[in-house]
Amino acid sequence: MNFGAPDQVYGALAAFGLGTALALVATEKKFPVGPASAKNLGYDHQEIDALLDLGCGPGMDSILAARRARPKGKVIGVDMCEEMLAKAQRNAQAVGLANIEFRQGSAQ
Repeated sequence: MNFGAPDQVYGALAAFGLGTALALVATEKKFPVGPASAKNLGYDHQEIDALLDLGCGPGMDSILAARRARPKGKVIGVDMCEEMLAKAQRNAQAVGLANIEFRQGSAQ
């Protein structure tokens, strides 16, 4: 799908009275993400021994961490919502991970 050049998109949005939103988008600074950003923050890319994921939701970050865990490494995802924990458990089972578990609890 082609939305046209950025100036055409901004012009179309401005025509709908979204000038304030355009100003925010134009001045927004991107939050650094990815391996280079993690390294700049002092995190290396070694394998994981243990990880606690508070507010794990459907478990996607927990699953990614479990894939990077050492052979005896463990990942525990914690969420307060039973539905999210059930979804996280299904997601982990779907990708065949045994080094991950999910528990109900609060981060407080």
